[in-house]
Amino acid sequence: MKQILLVAVISLLSYGAAFAQEQTFFSGEVHHGGFGAPVVKFSNIYDHNAVLVGGVGGWIVNHSFILGGGGSGLATKIKADNALLEANKLVQDVNINFGYGGVLLGFIGNSDDLIHYSFTTLIGGGNINLSDRKHMGDNWDDDNDISVSSSALFVIEPEVQVEMNLTSFCRLNVGAGYRLVSGVDVPGLKNADFSNPSASITLKFGNF
Repeated sequence: MKQILLVAVISLLSYGAAFAQEQTFFSGEVHHGGFGAPVVKFSNIYDHNAVLVGGVGGWIVNHSFILGGGGSGLATKIKADNALLEANKLVQDVNINFGYGGVLLGFIGNSDDLIHYSFTTLIGGGNINLSDRKHMGDNWDDDNDISVSSSALFVIEPEVQVEMNLTSFCRLNVGAGYRLVSGVDVPGLKNADFSNPSASITLKFGNF
């Protein structure tokens, strides 16, 4: 009787152990993919409608989790107004330059559906500078581009997106988010001049 009970207990323990194996991030059926994408963003910078261009890319785990990076830079030419010129003791034509980048974290929901959703957050840093250029006729002389005032900054940009599967390797993504900027240290400029809602269009290429 004792032997039967001992065998039963050992069997139960063995059976339980078979279903109690440690599960890890990489155990089981795990799919690994990746993507790269150009991005165009529409926002407001220093009370001007602005376009920013850049790119994102990353590693996709199980069709859902994104770990990558990205960045954007101001493509619209925005000139400093008189108040900003005076604050920086400048008298010439000056452009505002702005760019940022960082780590991209995200989640894709129902990735196989024709139209689905995703969330991303970019966390990183960037730079703002005032660029003093010599004006020559109707053209800017890029060889004489001089940074007269600049500031490093911190950026966090959460975004929600609607995504459409165009092909097995291409997706069109339309998003809306908010860019939160801190650390601006240029006379006449403040964080609120760069912290604004944004809309984006992204065309992703990769293995999803």
